[in-house]
Parts: sequence; C-alpha cells; structure tokens
Amino acid sequence: MKWILALLALVSADVCLGQVQAVSFEVSKIYNKRDPYIPEYSLLQDRPVIFEEEGINSEEEHWTHRINLGVDYNIYRSGPLRLYWDQDIAGYSTRKQYRKMYWDWELGASFHKRLDIFWHHRSEHGLETADDKRYPLEDIMGIRVYLYRR
Repeated sequence: MKWILALLALVSADVCLGQVQAVSFEVSKIYNKRDPYIPEYSLLQDRPVIFEEEGINSEEEHWTHRINLGVDYNIYRSGPLRLYWDQDIAGYSTRKQYRKMYWDWELGASFHKRLDIFWHHRSEHGLETADDKRYPLEDIMGIRVYLYRR
C-alpha cells in the first residue's frame, strides 16, 4: 500500500518518466556539398570534378538528397531537473544510391533553466566501403549556458 501512495505522490507532482518530446522527419535537396572524405561526388559551383580512375564524373553522379529522422526524448523530468537524449539519424544520396549516413546524439541534464551538462556524439559512415576508419567521429563533453531561454 505504501508503494501505491508513493507512486501517486510522484504522479501528482510535476514528474515525467520517459516522454518523447518531438519526432521529426525531413527530406531535402542538396544544392552544394563538399565532402573531403568522398570528394568524387562533389559538384563545386556547377563545375564537375572528374575522377578518371574510378570512371566518375560529378556532373553525372553527385550529391542530390538528404533524409533525417530526429527524436527528442525526456528520460526524466521533475521541476527544473531534466535528463534527456536527443538524436538525429541522416542519410545522404547521390543520383544512384544512398552513400553516407550519420548519427548525431546528445545525452544531457538540465539542472536549471539556463544550464545544461551534456555528452555529444557524432559519427559518419560511408555505406559503400569496408574501411570506415577514415570517416569522422566526435565525442564531446561540455557545459551549455543559455543567455536566453523560455
């Protein structure tokens, strides 16, 4: 009986456990993308890049579209305390196929309306190569101070 009363006290307070804040899906057209890791598909200011060894002409085969799925998730929220996990998964395509993906996520805690402590991860992955070591990976731990926040 005591655990039921404790659960009711949590529910009646301003407490949230596991709540999706936002889900988004976007599709976009790429007008200019310069990629140092896959340069053969970069169309630089309407000037083709030609890689004769691979038989690739960027005028014919270049970056065209990007899709993105975003999910913002509250793990726990009570008053000014908020634990969250926000993430984006995106894919980039050329005219023929999807060639590159990235996963971008942030795990963090808001202790006050104007202060976050976070761990941010971003990794990029080529879909047509077994050597994934050349693609960027970034892990960051930081503090964010909001100058203005509603």
